Amino acid sequence: MKRILLETITRQFQRKITIAPILLFSLFLLSTASLTASDLHKNDSKFLTDTLISLVGKVLDEQTREPVQAQLRFHRLPHGGNVGVSKVKNQEGDYKLTLMKSYQYTITLTAEGYISKKEIVDTHDPDELDNIARDFFMVPTGIGQTLRLKSLIFEQSKTKITPGSYTELNELVEIMKKNPRMVIQLEGHTDYKGPASLNMKLSQSRVEAVKDYLMLKGIKSKKIKLKAFGGSKPISRDTDDEKRSVNRRVEVRILDI
Repeated sequence: MKRILLETITRQFQRKITIAPILLFSLFLLSTASLTASDLHKNDSKFLTDTLISLVGKVLDEQTREPVQAQLRFHRLPHGGNVGVSKVKNQEGDYKLTLMKSYQYTITLTAEGYISKKEIVDTHDPDELDNIARDFFMVPTGIGQTLRLKSLIFEQSKTKITPGSYTELNELVEIMKKNPRMVIQLEGHTDYKGPASLNMKLSQSRVEAVKDYLMLKGIKSKKIKLKAFGGSKPISRDTDDEKRSVNRRVEVRILDI
């Protein structure tokens, strides 16, 4: 009898010794899981704060500066990840895109009655609020519409295009490739100061230089007409040379689309 009682007590004691570590280990796992979930939540919030930025601004008509109700598609370069679509959100032309920091994105804008447009946006340097402000300007599709190449720069009194002009010219190339029926006329202008014959010759040579660049990028010669005006159509007649610099320009007129 004593032997049976002793064996029973021994078994119960061994069972308690076995259960105790299991119970303690289970409590440890539950505690760890709870802490891990909390930490993950904090890390996710920090990750989003550290990696996302807002691209904000307006979409406007190139000529009138009126708001345009456009759709904006974006994808991350170079492999096309992080794709998304948004629209102008109000009658003032405001938009907002959420992008990842430290990448380049292609933004494609489309709107009824306007030529589609692509822009490259770099998200490496947002402001202190993690925003990048950028307005986009779209060109109406109507025949006869003109677009001034604002970033087109030539060397002084020469016909050589500077590298700073390439981005805007490449945008024109993309527009024409997306609109294969499009025919344009490049119109060259100079300041009205100086001999008229030389101004005419310079404006002609400059539109020829622009045509050569477009053809080099794959646009057919028959899609590009030329017209030189010299200094006959100045924008400004101010006496200040810097203010008259707006007279030296090349404009793109849409002849067909």
